Amino acid sequence: MFNGYIPKLVDETESPDVVFISCIGQINYNGSAFKIGYIPEDKNNYDQISKKISIKYFDLLIGSLPIIKSKKICKFPTYNINENVKDNKLNKLNKLKFCCFIENEKNTKSNLEIINVLSKIGNIEYFSKFKKELKLDYMSQFIFSMCQDLDNENEIRNIINAGCIPIYNEHFNDTINLNIFNQNRIIYYDSSNNKSIHDCYNKIVELMTDQKKLYDFYKQSPYITNYKNEFKSMIDNYQKNFKSMIDNYQKNWNIKINHENNNYNIIPLGDHCSISMILKEIGIRSCSYPFDWITYSDQINSSNILYNCDILKKIISAYNIDDIVLDFIGDAYSTKKNKITTMWFPHEDDCKSEDELFQKYKRRFLRIKNDIINKKNIFIINTRKYHIKEENIINLLVYLKEFNKDNKILFISGEKHIFNDDSIYFKYIKYDKDKFYQYDYTNFRPSIKKFLLEFLL
Repeated sequence: MFNGYIPKLVDETESPDVVFISCIGQINYNGSAFKIGYIPEDKNNYDQISKKISIKYFDLLIGSLPIIKSKKICKFPTYNINENVKDNKLNKLNKLKFCCFIENEKNTKSNLEIINVLSKIGNIEYFSKFKKELKLDYMSQFIFSMCQDLDNENEIRNIINAGCIPIYNEHFNDTINLNIFNQNRIIYYDSSNNKSIHDCYNKIVELMTDQKKLYDFYKQSPYITNYKNEFKSMIDNYQKNFKSMIDNYQKNWNIKINHENNNYNIIPLGDHCSISMILKEIGIRSCSYPFDWITYSDQINSSNILYNCDILKKIISAYNIDDIVLDFIGDAYSTKKNKITTMWFPHEDDCKSEDELFQKYKRRFLRIKNDIINKKNIFIINTRKYHIKEENIINLLVYLKEFNKDNKILFISGEKHIFNDDSIYFKYIKYDKDKFYQYDYTNFRPSIKKFLLEFLL
């Protein structure tokens, strides 16, 4: 599926393998791709992504997240570091305004005490982080900036990049942030502790009344000397979790099929012969089944999949299948086509009599009946540009799981389908119906072959 676990990004809008989903706006994607949620700050600020997380919508979450031992949650840098941004303000500290406060209703109420206390030192300007004024050139007018969002690395990065000294509520509580941000250049307070508030006040008074102390405090690097090691560790962890996401899906799907011990048997269900041909070419086709070499006469605007499934159910439930086989073949021996069903049998030139054709398909139907009842199977469905209602494929899966709960469906098509079932794997492969057979042999079938080689071997 992927060449490496951090693949080259390709803009594939029709049927992507991976979808990255922002926390901003509506989340409407319901496809079968891996879903990676990107969270640059507290997820509780965004209703949509919080709801999706609660129903386990995402395969992987990355961004400003707590450190949790989970392969599905990955703390990841949501910012770039500019180590030189503060240097432009060193020589004009005495010309800057005192302090700004990143405001929202929640943190304003919880910080009234510290705001009132620090206002005795100088004027504190308020602005909402949801307004245009969040631009760094606005924040750069101040020596200090206050922010409530404790572990929002993106917010403290904005404060530092604006050249401000952060005044932060409480302390970072994860080791990654402690190994990135220089704690000696952040002034902390606890909004629920009066002593902490007055200690904060005294520290800022000390800096504001002694220009050398302010200069020395300010010129410290905002970042730990070896912070890049922590960044590398986060990136390595993301790669590991991305790999784990792919591996777990492959493990759940059991796509590393061991043909020697027949762990999974493969049964093509139509709607034409390309799958059987390709399985034969790559050396994993061990026998013939009844739907291997047949198709509808109109191979673009119709499909025999639903018809094949109906016949399959009749065969499995019947004690004597002779009449079903005869109806299935019809007059195909003489015309290569069943005139009643329009089923086409283009590969039966080797049959010397009607009975030989009948016996061939009777054997194939008995074989598929036996293998469905007694084996664990992957059923492969392939259409060129015909859309089959998702509910029909799901109903087929439910029926097949009655015989083995581990049965699965692999559906390959040039028409987009969406499934939300771990036992149905859909692969979109582009198809140009205007070129038909020419496109079959130059693009469609080679792409299917390449995919099956990666997927089944």
